[in-house]
Amino acid sequence: MYKTTILIIFLISLSSFINECITLANVCKDISSKSVYLQLKSYLFCDYDADVRPENNKKKTTSIEITVMPKIIEFNDATNILDVHCWTAMNWTDPYLTWNPDDFEGLNSLYISSNDVWVPDIIVHNSGDANDNAKSIPETTCGLNSNGGILCIPAIKYTAHCDTDYTHYPYDIQNCTIELASWSYSSDEILLLLSHGIVMTDFTPNNEWKILKSSIIYKIQDFKMNNSHTSLIYIIQFILQRRGAGIHIVYIVPAIILMVMTLSVLWLDCHSTERMIVAYISFICHLICIQDLYAIIPHNGAALPNILQFYENSFLLMAGTLIITALLREVQNSSILAPQWLTCTTSLILQSKFGQVLLLSILDPKASAFLETSADDRTDLMHAKKNLTWSYVILLLGWLTFISVLFTYIIMLVILLPTRITSIT
Repeated sequence: MYKTTILIIFLISLSSFINECITLANVCKDISSKSVYLQLKSYLFCDYDADVRPENNKKKTTSIEITVMPKIIEFNDATNILDVHCWTAMNWTDPYLTWNPDDFEGLNSLYISSNDVWVPDIIVHNSGDANDNAKSIPETTCGLNSNGGILCIPAIKYTAHCDTDYTHYPYDIQNCTIELASWSYSSDEILLLLSHGIVMTDFTPNNEWKILKSSIIYKIQDFKMNNSHTSLIYIIQFILQRRGAGIHIVYIVPAIILMVMTLSVLWLDCHSTERMIVAYISFICHLICIQDLYAIIPHNGAALPNILQFYENSFLLMAGTLIITALLREVQNSSILAPQWLTCTTSLILQSKFGQVLLLSILDPKASAFLETSADDRTDLMHAKKNLTWSYVILLLGWLTFISVLFTYIIMLVILLPTRITSIT
């Protein structure tokens, strides 16, 4: 009795399940009989395999026309990674997805999912993120016409690693490239065509980087899976320039101020307290600026930025100026008589027209008058008071140091100080 009850319950459940399946089947059949779209999709994808590459001609080559339309371009100078957010239009013909519109009430186009059809595996070969290459294109809606033509316009982010050069930072120009090609097919199987190039009509400008130029070139190399075949790789090139609006206030102006402070130390009297105060302040400011600059400037470029070299050289000049100042102050207070060769050399230089006009007449008229009265007797000058002799030596060394440092700064300004003109050239 118990077994009979269980059997009856099982038969009733099975009957209900079969009736439900029949009802659903009838509904699906009814929808198919009423919707021409479902009829067409059922006809097209009945025995379609999305893993089989369509072959369009006797050479069995699939031609794919690609148009890249960048929307947003971002460059991270900390990681040297370029991100290009764009729409990529891909157009090809699949002979396995054709139909006669007359057989389907004149329907000659259809919208399908990219996951339902074969799509080319066009990826970035120099990608900075391997995870982006997991799929050729993200899922999107594609258009299909009766001739088998397929048009997909997915939103794709291309990520590439750039070989950067920060020599002229902060007015640097970076040349970044994106290498696009099929990953699994050689050029004998897939023919890529970028006839329209890069379309920048819908591009949104970046606040930090300006796109100076975009271009496309190509290269042919051995196919990685078979050396007997070749691979066609398109290289999309973007030349970016850092926008420097107001950036000179952060980097250039402090460099000029530190240069003026260093020269001011050499201009002031060696014995003055103001000279030592300015020297210490300039030394500390150099340290602070170099530390801040090192924390801001990218450290992953091919060469050391010129602006950092300028600050480092200026710091060395300031350190040398501070040492020279301390030595000159010590010499001035020394009780040792100046060597005869130093006294004679100083006398010859200061008695010349260059020394008279450029040095003493501007700085110390009394010393100039003293040298004029003793020009015919060099022995008197050599045996002058020791403190006055050391004053002349310090005076000469101070001016020579000032001219040398000034000349060094001029060379540094020409060679190392970055400008927008030098970075472009």
